[in-house]
Amino acid sequence: MTTYYLNRGYNIEKFKEICKAIEMLYPSYKKDKLLVDVDNSLIQVYTDGDKEIVIDNCAETDVIEARANVDLSNFKYVEAFLKNGKLIYK
Repeated sequence: MTTYYLNRGYNIEKFKEICKAIEMLYPSYKKDKLLVDVDNSLIQVYTDGDKEIVIDNCAETDVIEARANVDLSNFKYVEAFLKNGKLIYK
């Protein structure tokens, strides 16, 4: 899976905006139940067969990130991503 950095800072409204954009771009993906971690991090998982997109509004690291086994490098919210262990900024 590739990690994509989407927003600096824990932000519920931006998280919802990003999830809505994923749902519009990937309408065939099944949206799982929203997970709320003990630290109030929000995690939304989308799957389509063996393809998966995880959006994480992480309270601990204070960032919204996506982990996916599909290419999100051109997704408009991506600020940077890890590729082959290197951080690449857009």
